[in-house]
Amino acid sequence: MNMKKIILLSTISLGLINSLQAQYTSKVVMKQGQLITAEVSMNMTATQTMQDQPMEMKTDAVSVQTFKIIAVSENGYTLLSTLTKMKLNFDGFGQKQEYDSENKEKQSGMLAGPLNEKINKSDTIQIDLTGALIEKPESEKKDKKKGGRGMGMMFGSNETANLETAFLIIPSDKKVGEKWRITKEKDGIKNIIEYTIESIEGNVVHLSAKQQVKGTKVGEGQGGMQFTTTMNNLSEATLTVDKTTGLVLSKTDTTRTDSKMQMMDKEIPSTSVVHTTTVYK
Repeated sequence: MNMKKIILLSTISLGLINSLQAQYTSKVVMKQGQLITAEVSMNMTATQTMQDQPMEMKTDAVSVQTFKIIAVSENGYTLLSTLTKMKLNFDGFGQKQEYDSENKEKQSGMLAGPLNEKINKSDTIQIDLTGALIEKPESEKKDKKKGGRGMGMMFGSNETANLETAFLIIPSDKKVGEKWRITKEKDGIKNIIEYTIESIEGNVVHLSAKQQVKGTKVGEGQGGMQFTTTMNNLSEATLTVDKTTGLVLSKTDTTRTDSKMQMMDKEIPSTSVVHTTTVYK
């Protein structure tokens, strides 16, 4: 075999290898009818100080949430979100509460009402091609806020949180060891995430991430009373992503929160440490 043929065969072989290698997607890739299941386990310890009296709180929770793609368009996807399971143990404010969506005997107390209203109740959510949520009209948001408040609302308010972390588009020019940063700002809160590619195995990219959520926002409590919250939250995470679809396969993170809520003449500081593990199937 002469040298020209060897060079030609080598060039063809290299081209075939490159064409077979999975490429980074530039948009989230899903099909109509596809079902994504998020299995989440969370452990939180928190301290809230009121009138110079610190109150300790501990929470352990396990939940299962499904997202079914019911429509695909050139601009994004429409999903049906359903919280199918919730198991929770709460110890704080001088009382212990236990809730289990699969056990009728553990569906009482202040948590039961709001959580029962959410179990197996579907909600329609839209995302764009990067996986970012498309905000609903304010009228729809206000209607949903009329539901549960207080403790039950706090634990049941993450209907979209699991979806927001379900997708990640990795820049195609990034290699192992390289970083990139995503910065978002909304309602006075700045969210900065820095990702680092740790390793690549076939289609799966292993990453680490550091996040800071910082700023001040105005909220509305019971009776329409306004309050101001100042926060500085820091997180560290590891995650795996399918680079061909933009779908996150798993994520483990630890978040340390530090916030102060100002309501009328009262200031309520609080801190917490939250460990969360999420597996997407």
